[in-house]
Amino acid sequence: MKDIIYGKRAVIEALRSGTTVKKVYIFENMKGKDEFLMEIKDLSYDKRPSLKEVSRKELQTISKTQKHGGVVAEVKEKQYVTIEDILSFAKEKNEAPLLLILNRIEDPQNLGAILRSAEGAGVHGIILPKRRCAKINPTVVKTSAGAVYHLLISVVPNISQAVSKLKDNGVWIVGSDSSADKMYYEVDFKLPTAVIIGSEGRGIQNLIKKKCDFIVKIPMLGKLQSLNASASAGILIYEALKQRLEAK
Repeated sequence: MKDIIYGKRAVIEALRSGTTVKKVYIFENMKGKDEFLMEIKDLSYDKRPSLKEVSRKELQTISKTQKHGGVVAEVKEKQYVTIEDILSFAKEKNEAPLLLILNRIEDPQNLGAILRSAEGAGVHGIILPKRRCAKINPTVVKTSAGAVYHLLISVVPNISQAVSKLKDNGVWIVGSDSSADKMYYEVDFKLPTAVIIGSEGRGIQNLIKKKCDFIVKIPMLGKLQSLNASASAGILIYEALKQRLEAK
């Protein structure tokens, strides 16, 4: 199976991650074309994808969008992993697991932004529900600046069961809710941790919230009482990174 992705950064990061890039289509009049082609060739080594210069209309037809940025590629379908794979990855790095669980994040732009922050903060893996969640699609890939291809992602049929499995493996569960008494920085993120982020409109499901070991809030001093889900995720996982760096 293959996926279609678009955007220069998304294609570059797919190559850097080792994902098989089968074909690359670029706008025939794209500025900086020679530099882009050179970077593609440098990253591809002996597995260079087929390169083809096409019109803007052809790019739009292939990508089904006008927001392709002059670059479209056919790549191997994203491979998902198990929760055990994520925990093993953290163990191999000799690090306490840090996971991000996304509950009811249905906007692809939000999901892409969250994945970009997660990759930058060194999150070991992402857990997504199979239903009621944005899918990993070209919009998510582009918004994440290709971070999708550097992350371990597990798609599970039941978030509640996934949380239970993590707890059985010694992972503490931290949820975010504006009504909480505990501030987000009062949690010890140096421990094995999974952070749950819900949608800014509905938050985390009550069933999932009841399974959290800690419910924390991000202080809000303005008139608005909630943050975008990607902003909330960024604040929490970078607090985890801060604590872990300070402990070294």
